[in-house]
Amino acid sequence: MPVVNLVGSLAGLLKYHGKTIIDSSVFRLHYRWTSSMLFLACVILTCTEIIGSKFGCMGTDMKKADDWSLNYCWITSTYTLDIVGIKEEMKENEDKRYTPEAHEKVYHSYYQWVPFVLFGMGCFFYLPHIIWKLMEGKRVEKLLQGLNRNSILAQSTEKVENIVKYIQASKGLNGHYFYYYMGTEVLNLVNVVVQMCLLDKFIGGQFWQYGIKSLVNLLGDETQRQDPMINTFPRITKCKFSHYGTSGTIEHHDLMCLLPQNILNEKIFLIIWLWFVILTTITASYVVMRLVLLLTPILNEQLPENLRLTNNDNSYDIQNCEERMELQSIGATSNSVPLVPGTMSFGDSCLLELLQENLDYATFQAILKGLQ
Repeated sequence: MPVVNLVGSLAGLLKYHGKTIIDSSVFRLHYRWTSSMLFLACVILTCTEIIGSKFGCMGTDMKKADDWSLNYCWITSTYTLDIVGIKEEMKENEDKRYTPEAHEKVYHSYYQWVPFVLFGMGCFFYLPHIIWKLMEGKRVEKLLQGLNRNSILAQSTEKVENIVKYIQASKGLNGHYFYYYMGTEVLNLVNVVVQMCLLDKFIGGQFWQYGIKSLVNLLGDETQRQDPMINTFPRITKCKFSHYGTSGTIEHHDLMCLLPQNILNEKIFLIIWLWFVILTTITASYVVMRLVLLLTPILNEQLPENLRLTNNDNSYDIQNCEERMELQSIGATSNSVPLVPGTMSFGDSCLLELLQENLDYATFQAILKGLQ
């Protein structure tokens, strides 16, 4: 089935086993999980075999509208009435009656663009990863020399020594590496907040409270419910237009239109709202923690202390390295001062953090021991 093939290709975004990890798990929530979720939602909405006919209208005579009328209503948008507002107004004034001219219509013009918006959002969530990947320049991959979590330490001694040698020689020269990484993490946070603002604008200012109202409605009294899902994503709307007939007289058309895709839209946007709230909270906490450590001198000094070893055995000999890693653009010499973890800069710590993402515990401990 085409749908199965499309979903299978999207699953490739989630596969990263065997690839070098150059970011944190929080970072991956954005470009792997969020992008995949948005692309999948886009695929579901564009598959007519799942949701059936996208759009249909009928006139007051209960006959199906012709193609011209159908296309006109689809392109120019349809509308609903603010039922809640009308009810409240009539409660306050019992003599008040509904009149089409006096009461405000709520127009819905988003439904044509939902798949395109979801696809664009998925691309923007992937963009910070592409930027960081270009800035990172495969440094971690080159430094690992093929090492991964499945590597056996006894067979990787020479590669571990090369890593230790590189970190010692490049001490204090990795500051830009950290700031580039930090910049893309902040970009992730900015992106998700901007996406929420754009979604709110896209669906007529309903997104910010959409999730809260929907959850309250599900848990509230059934007899007093005003479903925000249906208010935001109506399934039945109206379309009115006039045109000159064949005799030159003006003909008025009052159509009722069915939006079956909104059955999916209301669920998809609720999931997106919940996920964006969780993602924003996690990302903001992570970025704030980074900034606090960066801007607070005391915490700044304490961060590298987490990399110190309790074992003071310095028997790990890095002078027996037969194959030296090529050090480019760092001005390193063979007499570089050994790097003590407690004196590392944020750039050095960031590099070690990414190495730790790719190595098993024993191999990473061997690197730290070599740095003492």
